[in-house]
Amino acid sequence: MVQRIDQGELLTAADLFFLSNLTEAERTDLLTLNLNDYSAQRLKDVFGLKYDFVATTNFDKSLLDAYANVVGAAAHDFYLSSPAFKSIPFQRDFFIARLHGALEAPESIVLTSESFRKLENDRDYERALHYIFTRCNAIFLGFSFSDPAINSVLDTINRDLGALHTGRHIALLPADASSDLASTLRARNVQVLEYENDGSHQALWDILKGTAKKISAENRAKPSRPPVPTLPLTKYLASCLARLRMRKDLDSLRATIVEGVVSQEIRSSGDEGTPVAELVHLVHEELGLRQDQVRAIVVGALRSLEDEGLIRRSSRTQGRYVWAGPVEEFTAENDLDIVVRGVEDRYVTREGGTSSDRLREAISLLFNDMLASRGWDLGASFATGEVPEDIDCISIVQTSPHFVGDDLRRHAIGIARCFNDLFSRPNQSESKVLSVLGRTAFALELLFASPRDAVFLEATMPNKIYLDANVLLPAIVPGHPLHEIYNQAIQKLLKLRSASDRRVQICVCRGFLNEIFSHKNIAKREVDASEDEAADFAVREARYMGSQNINVFLAAFANSNEANEGKSLDLFLRRVAPYRTEGELRTYIEQMGISVINGRAVPGVGESLPKILHFLEVAYSKDLEKGLKTSAVVEHDAVQLAALRAEARIGRSVLFVSADKRLRGELAESEFDDIRGQFMSHLGLAQLVDLLVGSESEERELSNIYWTASVSTETERMRAFLVDTALREYEVGMLEPMHRAVDIVTQEAINELEDNRGKGRKDRNESRPLTRLVEDYEEKFYRLMREAYEKRLNE
Repeated sequence: MVQRIDQGELLTAADLFFLSNLTEAERTDLLTLNLNDYSAQRLKDVFGLKYDFVATTNFDKSLLDAYANVVGAAAHDFYLSSPAFKSIPFQRDFFIARLHGALEAPESIVLTSESFRKLENDRDYERALHYIFTRCNAIFLGFSFSDPAINSVLDTINRDLGALHTGRHIALLPADASSDLASTLRARNVQVLEYENDGSHQALWDILKGTAKKISAENRAKPSRPPVPTLPLTKYLASCLARLRMRKDLDSLRATIVEGVVSQEIRSSGDEGTPVAELVHLVHEELGLRQDQVRAIVVGALRSLEDEGLIRRSSRTQGRYVWAGPVEEFTAENDLDIVVRGVEDRYVTREGGTSSDRLREAISLLFNDMLASRGWDLGASFATGEVPEDIDCISIVQTSPHFVGDDLRRHAIGIARCFNDLFSRPNQSESKVLSVLGRTAFALELLFASPRDAVFLEATMPNKIYLDANVLLPAIVPGHPLHEIYNQAIQKLLKLRSASDRRVQICVCRGFLNEIFSHKNIAKREVDASEDEAADFAVREARYMGSQNINVFLAAFANSNEANEGKSLDLFLRRVAPYRTEGELRTYIEQMGISVINGRAVPGVGESLPKILHFLEVAYSKDLEKGLKTSAVVEHDAVQLAALRAEARIGRSVLFVSADKRLRGELAESEFDDIRGQFMSHLGLAQLVDLLVGSESEERELSNIYWTASVSTETERMRAFLVDTALREYEVGMLEPMHRAVDIVTQEAINELEDNRGKGRKDRNESRPLTRLVEDYEEKFYRLMREAYEKRLNE
């Protein structure tokens, strides 16, 4: 092995090291002993320059330690095979990417011939390199061509990208470096700058120090990119919206967005038209994909646009395409105006405010920022499998640069409440606009930030998709706000084929059937415990908490004909949930095409199940103690996680669709963090199907799932509920007394709640402590409104 190292055959030496009789633990100890011998202080000059991030092929933490020494804060650490590694194209904060794994996670290390071969099919690795070399300006420091890790990077770039036409890339090489290395870099459009090498590379350190002196201290090692990239949205939003609306037949969202991009380029060329070669070059420059891949995409888009009569071949210039569709300019102004008007109208009626041109402009600018940010967040969450964060309207408005100055700042909270209501309860026209804006912003950001995730979805379709109970339940309960979205997504997925050309299997672990029955029984118990009629109780719960935040059966019941007609919950359940036993439920689910499997029977589950179960029992110990979670539910989750890990370890491609943020959070940074890489969010399921074949879901359902907004405090929830109550029953002339009554009752209710908590009293339903207060204070609110109304009549 030493001889191979001396001969520069580093990869062969690594193979021999891993073929030795050493145990895995002994090999890890040896690597740790040698690779942890570094001076982070010496490396601090690297961070004197201004970077968005640093990518390294090293396994150790030397650069992480050096960054912390310079900046005084830890950098985000993304290493190969960690779930966070997927998020590299969507990061806004500074990070360090360890492209070939981390020493503290030995299974992630890429060091042998076999591990380098596996990289050729590693989608996350390709995504990271694609982003680095097509969306950034890269500077190569501290390597030689004998390094197999750098060879792997360059080979991957050559295979997937060819010459790097985008970005300005520089390599600082010692003058005595291999001429082959310099030639290869230049062939990749990397500018080579040489420095004299005295054996210690002191000239390189001097270059870094000299450059650092020219950069102000406050900007060192901080990201220079804008908080939210908006160029694709600014350039192509209008044309993509137009293409969505002009499409005659349902088609995949990704095809529609690509056609929108091509439409914009053709239309901008005017009567001269655009040749195919130029379109291919333009899209290649935008997406950074290989020319042959881009040509196939562009040709498909041209064919579709030509078939619908939106473009034609130029009669004057051969081989060029000109626009033949509507002559009106592509614009998104009408859509944006509907949103702005919706916020304005709510501000007048719900908040008692007065609008103005200046306020209207601030609302418009704010929503443009929100749209860009939401598209970015949705793209990031899809690529990483995470559940997107809810929109915190109050925080967004309060920190917006468009609401500065006393004349605008005094409107901030009221405008935030109105945005929240717009996203939570849009009318029909608002739903239509929000759904199309959300879908378009998401697809555009995904296409430009991570084009492989948008264009080559079929290549990564899993063989099996597991459903969590929180996704399966809405899918099988008609009337729930998410029923149509989930049910249609599942039915369409069942018709698709996986990357291995087999039908995708949709399944659920058997233990989750017990949770469905439990959920059904909880709905009955909550109604029985209420003093109200079942329909009144369900409707109040849905209005106050939001349909997506209450029991699935109650949410569906609140939207049903039975509730509108004052009929019983039992009658409703007999219609939508006729199953009386788990056996009947299994048959009901299997008739939908969903397989019910025994998670414990998955080969290899027993290897990790005991440890995962113990981990979850500790993580949820307080919830178990308070009765907020049962041991059976924890066990079901453990079996599911163990099944995911077992299937992955025998090479099966599987995903787990779940809306459970808490479970993801518990797994993060634990020894089971790798399982998070197999998660997909509930929204991700709908997005996947939309990208592949399009969506037929109702606009209201789509707008709610794309623009989920959070209520920041119980006070805001109570206030919104009372305002909704008054607007349903009183005329516009009662707005002023309504606002006074809302403020009085809300404050009294919150004071009582805080007083009860301070005295240690527990509400009958501790998970929703304010719901019960609504029953008590709603009557007081009505009394105040009646008094004001009678006074107005007598005036």
